[in-house]
Amino acid sequence: MINASNKVMVAMSILFVASCSGGLSSDYSVDPLSYSIQINGKEGVEFDRARIKVKLFGTARNVADNAATLISESVLAIGKIPSTINLQWPENDYQLIDSPPVSAQEGAIYYLSITIDYNGDSVICTGDFVQNYDETPFTTINGMPLETIEFHVTATKNESCRVF
Repeated sequence: MINASNKVMVAMSILFVASCSGGLSSDYSVDPLSYSIQINGKEGVEFDRARIKVKLFGTARNVADNAATLISESVLAIGKIPSTINLQWPENDYQLIDSPPVSAQEGAIYYLSITIDYNGDSVICTGDFVQNYDETPFTTINGMPLETIEFHVTATKNESCRVF
């Protein structure tokens, strides 16, 4: 006869064996709304207090020359270039677009913008990093990226300062 404590021991043994043999899927820890960005530059750089800001914009696919809506903005610590960061894609992405509103996922288009405040002073000035459009052309995406997006950045030179 199997009592309650024996059932627990059997269940724990099954879980242990399954996890050791790869029998259980590890997909439970993967967030379906997570995506990655690879940040590259011409040479490797290390930072002490740097932060990266990633802005996600969305707009209506069929409307030309309209302002895009800022859908999300993330600020994360970054220690070096190259580096990979993971971000959350908003679950209701197309519903956040308001100029003009978008009624279905197929009617939306998105783009990302990145800046790196290398010294943590909350100002983008000479020496901070911005997207290098010669290396990474402006691209649009149709929804949450399924593969890592690669961005190249370059240090700013002789730029007037602006708020991070």
